[in-house]
Amino acid sequence: MVQADSLRTEDKFKKTEIGEIPVDWEIVNLGETVRLQGGFAFESSDYKGRGVPLVRISNVTSSGIMLNECVYLPASFAKEFSDFLLEDGDVLVAMSGATTGKIGVVSKKDLPALLNQRVGRFMIEDSNRIAKRYLGQVVLTKRFKEDLLIDAAGGAQPNVSGKSIERIVIPLPPLPEQKKIAKILSTVDEAIEKRKEIIEKTKELKRGLMQELLTRGIGHKKFKKTKIPLPTLAEQEKIAEILSSVDEEINKEIVHEERLEDIKKGLTQVLLSGKVRV
Repeated sequence: MVQADSLRTEDKFKKTEIGEIPVDWEIVNLGETVRLQGGFAFESSDYKGRGVPLVRISNVTSSGIMLNECVYLPASFAKEFSDFLLEDGDVLVAMSGATTGKIGVVSKKDLPALLNQRVGRFMIEDSNRIAKRYLGQVVLTKRFKEDLLIDAAGGAQPNVSGKSIERIVIPLPPLPEQKKIAKILSTVDEAIEKRKEIIEKTKELKRGLMQELLTRGIGHKKFKKTKIPLPTLAEQEKIAEILSSVDEEINKEIVHEERLEDIKKGLTQVLLSGKVRV
């Protein structure tokens, strides 16, 4: 994380179509530094029960790439269609359907995976002007998503083209500052992700406890078959107390996650506007 004494406020700004930004920043159309690559139209007849996961529109979510309900392609396709093989840190966007505009970032746990049609991948064209991790933060901002969805509206089926996305205007700080901004925001993202993992693991623990306590009770050694288990009232109270304590832990973690989300929003606003410099 960048130290507090390395932060500074900027007092020299210029007016632009996206608001005031520091005088040494640029505003550019996304397409000046980035190209949007569309995925390949793989045939459904090639889908397998296992192999290389295929990232489709439904797998792109605001929480990342979700592959718990995905289809697979033959392992040989990873080499045959290497141009569509995803990499760690790739930023993807759903370009049609109900999830149009959803943006997710690929992580190592998602790999290997291939890119399907109507899912776009932001490809850096000029790495001397824009950093990949900075791009990943810019496209997650509220303003970028709103600009993207303006072009998606109008039809019965939401749809957005690569060219319209490439026309969206973004702020472009000097490259070293981009990397520092991305590092700060990514650090908060990692903390949020850890909270989410803790919440999910605690929920799993609760499900296991419920199964155990509501079928085997507390301290019992002898059992009988029954359709609906009904513990004694005293035991019901003990079970409720145990499960309530787990709920309290889950709620605490949810509050921590919400605070981190608020911190991320605040940092994004001041860092990507240049109100605070790093």
